[in-house]
Amino acid sequence: EGLIIDDNITWAVYSIFNGAGELPLEQFEINNFTTIVYDKDGNEYTRLDTTENRIYVTLNEMSEYLPKAFIAIEDERFETHMGFDVKRTGAATIKWLTTGNSDFGGSTITQQLIKKVTNDQSRSWQRKVREIVRAVQLEQKMSKNQIIELYMNLIYLGEGAYGVQAAAHTYFDKDVADLTIAECALIAGLAQAPEGKNPYNYPEKAKNKQKLVLEKMLELGKITQAQYDEAIAQELVYQKGSVELASSNSYFIDAVVENVIDDLMEEKGVTRTMAQKMVYNNGLHIYTTIDPEIQKTLDEVYLDESYFQIRGGKYDPDLQSAMVIIDYKKGNVVALIGGAGEKTTLRGLNRATQMTRSPGSNMKPIGVYGPGLELGVLTSATTFDDVPTTYRVGGRAWVIKNYDNKYRGLINIRKAIEISNNIVAAKTLQEKVGTDYSYNFLKKLGITSLTSADRTSPAALSLGGMSKGISPLELAAAYGTIANSGVYVEPKLYTLIKDRNGEIVLEKKSEVRDVMSKQNAYILTDMLKTVTVGSEGTGRLAKLNGIDVASKTGTTNDDKDRWFTAYTPYYVGAVWFGYDTPKYINVSTNPGTKV
Repeated sequence: EGLIIDDNITWAVYSIFNGAGELPLEQFEINNFTTIVYDKDGNEYTRLDTTENRIYVTLNEMSEYLPKAFIAIEDERFETHMGFDVKRTGAATIKWLTTGNSDFGGSTITQQLIKKVTNDQSRSWQRKVREIVRAVQLEQKMSKNQIIELYMNLIYLGEGAYGVQAAAHTYFDKDVADLTIAECALIAGLAQAPEGKNPYNYPEKAKNKQKLVLEKMLELGKITQAQYDEAIAQELVYQKGSVELASSNSYFIDAVVENVIDDLMEEKGVTRTMAQKMVYNNGLHIYTTIDPEIQKTLDEVYLDESYFQIRGGKYDPDLQSAMVIIDYKKGNVVALIGGAGEKTTLRGLNRATQMTRSPGSNMKPIGVYGPGLELGVLTSATTFDDVPTTYRVGGRAWVIKNYDNKYRGLINIRKAIEISNNIVAAKTLQEKVGTDYSYNFLKKLGITSLTSADRTSPAALSLGGMSKGISPLELAAAYGTIANSGVYVEPKLYTLIKDRNGEIVLEKKSEVRDVMSKQNAYILTDMLKTVTVGSEGTGRLAKLNGIDVASKTGTTNDDKDRWFTAYTPYYVGAVWFGYDTPKYINVSTNPGTKV
């Protein structure tokens, strides 16, 4: 007792152990911040699940008494020491020399930060020396404000709350800026024993520690006597706020996460593992294109078993579907869903974005009639003879039939689109457009799943019998091009990503290109409207009062896939219906679902 260790001795000890190993500043990145996802209007939509619930706040965003409370109870000389407390360390050293007890006692806030970052659990004196040396080094690189701010965002404070913002919501259902002095003292008192002083389980212990913190704040001049009296008299009302992380287990959010991971890998040159960690643990702010009302409608429909019944009205849990809706003028995906029924897996198969299936007759407008109009070889009145037809393709006979085995003789393109005629589509491709032009036209529409085999296959390009198929997302975007006066706008799920400090990490802009003339897009749209309003239109059940609907149905061979793609003056949507392992869809057939 009474031993004084002057600065010369301190620096001598420091120089002896200077080889402890300096920590780079990158290691002081907090690795478990909660990433927040926003909707198209900038409102919080959900938060991504992480192993820790943490939201970063700066000192300026806190009550001014919160850091004062932590300093008072955890490290009263924090503002003046150089990383470790000479008085406390000196006393602990004498204790070790005289008793052999290697417990050096309490650490400074800087040392606690070092220990949290390194996760060094050793209780040896060597570990303590490493910690002291690193604390001194850190204080030479970071300001006191940076250290206390980082510490307060890193520390665990019980009930699953990491950092003071999460704790404020956990115990008082309020923001850190709104905490009273009494509430600040309660939270600071949890630092050393967050579970043992948990106010929900041990209210008396928590209150006693809070009182101790207030006494220390008064002693150190952090608060006045009047403030102390008011804080002591305040009744603490505990109320758990909505700190439980909102579910990110939705198909839209899954798609956003996958998209962001891919973009981070490309733009930042990081590995998939690192990109995934950045998304889930770096406290990003992701501004998506989702429209919550439209998404809610999709969610409700896809949970309704009445939409997934086989013939006879029996629910078939194996029946699946996916849907994408896009604001085609902006390229913003406003809603999507990747499966029917309750979603039980995180980032599992997303049929809206990851599945490709043969589009059937949905291919005709984008693989045949659109290219034909753009080439100038078609008009809506162009006529073909609708009779059984066979072509020689690659040395083999390609026999083309209509789905109902009915043939009408001479019919024009408009009528062929209305009734989804196969003969006219095949003849148009073979005799007017050609496979090369069709293939390249589809590429300009954003179809990335085309194969080299598709390029030479008229069956693939006219009737949709592709090697891999098309995803609902890309099919919707392709039809959105027609709706958007022939201008393709790449679909996107998010527009902006910021880090927790507000700096831009990624900015998403759609690629835009002209594919069709405005006039030809108008003609094709006008013909597609007959699918909905024509007396024999295959999509006439989708007619909407007062709103123009251009649409196209699609069914593959043996009725294993069903599609419907449509657009209004506002949105374009694509729907797929079938089984994950293709098989006959045994549902009632009506005029609105047949090719």
